[in-house]
Amino acid sequence: MGASDVFPWQPDWQNSVSISYRFDTVINSSEPGAEQSRIPLYSTMKRSMSCSVFSPGDMPAIENFMRRMHADFFMAPIFVEPIYPIGNFGESLAGATSIVAASGLLQKFNFVNLCNRVVLIDTSNPNIFELHTLESISGNTGFVISGPVILDFYIGRTVCFPCMRAYINNFFDNIATTALADTEITFEEYF
Repeated sequence: MGASDVFPWQPDWQNSVSISYRFDTVINSSEPGAEQSRIPLYSTMKRSMSCSVFSPGDMPAIENFMRRMHADFFMAPIFVEPIYPIGNFGESLAGATSIVAASGLLQKFNFVNLCNRVVLIDTSNPNIFELHTLESISGNTGFVISGPVILDFYIGRTVCFPCMRAYINNFFDNIATTALADTEITFEEYF
């Protein structure tokens, strides 16, 4: 459990996916209350991300993951910054250490400034994913990972996300019918 576990299910894109940044501080005052100083609690901002997941077939697996990880951290993809590998449609990324993506990587704040891990997820099967360490960003259109891609991830059905170490701060189900439910989840960054 922990650093190698990934929450691989993508959010319901019809509902909102949001990320917020907190700069928590402590204010110290002198006895008379005249002098104050503000001291940060963390060396960097703390992120939280909220989304809903609608995946009727995967609901038991999602619920089991959340119950299993309720007291531990895991890697949560930053869903607001998807990266789509480009190349020949259907081509496998197996063995690749350098991934080419559409332009615009440098506009992805979390990927450029706060990322050290990247997850590849097969959009047709969330049980197929790989977690890699981000070695470097090569310009505006590619990045290098620490080791080769092991599984067959295919161009056209693979999405990459930067990750953060997180824990589940809150989750609840919105039950529409006995067979359909939306799960609202809030991930909190773990330092």
